[in-house]
Formats: sequence, structure tokens, C-alpha cells
Amino acid sequence: MAKFMEQMKKTVFILLIFSFMMQIQAQAILRGSPAKLMNYYIDFLKLDSTVFLSIGIKGSDIKKVRTSKQGAGIIIIIHTKLLVVFNDELLTSKKEKKAILSNVNFKDIESIKKIDKSESIELYGKKGKNGALVIKIKDSG
Repeated sequence: MAKFMEQMKKTVFILLIFSFMMQIQAQAILRGSPAKLMNYYIDFLKLDSTVFLSIGIKGSDIKKVRTSKQGAGIIIIIHTKLLVVFNDELLTSKKEKKAILSNVNFKDIESIKKIDKSESIELYGKKGKNGALVIKIKDSG
């Protein structure tokens, strides 16, 4: 029961965050201001709002959420339980994720998708037990 309540709290928190983000974006659009007031990060990877919301991160995927203010904007950082696969390389530690993902330019991303637990375990074994976030970068050649 306690685990269920914790999951519910996380889910409600995520819904509140997404609701808050959408309200701020709507206000920015109505004022004619750029939606760049919001900065979104998933495991150190900076994303635009469209991609961020399309990935489908659920409460059970989340380890920690932080928000902070930066100038006139807001930063939302989500650390996940997901295995991160970057150009077929498994990033298993926070240190690896930070070193690689924080240097990725959003415009260089070819694709990013979240895969569920069963497919992730099939592809990556035990390391994929929580699902995976698969990121591909455009070929620079």
C-alpha cells in the first residue's frame, strides 16, 4: 500500500509539473514571447518542449525531479530510472550520462524514444529492467 501511495504521489506531481509547463507556454504564446522560457532536461539531455512531452515519461520512470529559475525562464530537470542508450552505447551511470548527454546539441538528435520494460530487457538484459531511452544522433559524415 505504501508503494502504491508513493507511485500515486509521483504521478500527481508529474501531472502538476506538466500542467504548469503548459500554462507557462500558453502564457508565453499569448504574450508573443518565445516558448524558450522553459528549459527541459531528461538525464542531462536538453530537449525542446515538443520532444520532451512526446517521449511519454511516466511517474514510475522517474527517480527525481527538480525545477529552478534561470533569468526569466524555468528549468525542469528529470532524472529517470531508465537505461540510456546513446548511439548504441549503454550509459549506466550518472557520470556517463552527464559527460555525454550534457554536450549534445538538440539539433543533432535524429531520434529519441522510450521503450518499455519488456522490450528493453529483451534488448539489453537486466540493465533494461526499468525500460530505456534510446537516443540516436544524426550522422555527421
